[in-house]
Amino acid sequence: MEKVVLGTIMAKQFLDPTTLFHSDIDEAMQRVGLCITTLKRFNRIFIIYKSNLKRFFRNEAIETWNFHPVMIFGRLIGFLRRLETIQWFFHTVLEFNKLQKVEIGGIKGRLLSARIVRVFEEFQQCFSTFSGKSYDVLDPDDTSFITEFEQFKQKILEMDTKLAAILCQAFEDCSNLESIFKVSHL
Repeated sequence: MEKVVLGTIMAKQFLDPTTLFHSDIDEAMQRVGLCITTLKRFNRIFIIYKSNLKRFFRNEAIETWNFHPVMIFGRLIGFLRRLETIQWFFHTVLEFNKLQKVEIGGIKGRLLSARIVRVFEEFQQCFSTFSGKSYDVLDPDDTSFITEFEQFKQKILEMDTKLAAILCQAFEDCSNLESIFKVSHL
């Protein structure tokens, strides 16, 4: 049990929740991914050793581990879920940051590009608001993060809908196959 608690403490120190959302997104996403991989590997090793316990006590009577893994790994599982949520958040930020470089050509291109810029600015404001919170984002027991995250996801869904409408208009503006190809690779 100490190893499980130590693993989450070490992961929190490695990630530093106070600066996690204020550092480079690519770097933070890599650190979160490394923590997820390491903690999942730790959990898999436990399962392997639990299933092969008889091998280690060949000539002795063994007492099998009869506790439910959630008793020991409940907090670790919650921590991993939180890390996966943060990883999804970082992935979303990286995808929306690509909007900075999008330019649409054609008759309505300037208008549609301006609308994409507005969606990007709306995203930047949403990101700033969400990442500016002062609570410990790595504490799986703190439900305020999940509440804020659900609101963030709702706003992302709204922005995705706006982007879909803009891209549909861009496709409608296409007059040949080459322009369709360019729009499809935005």
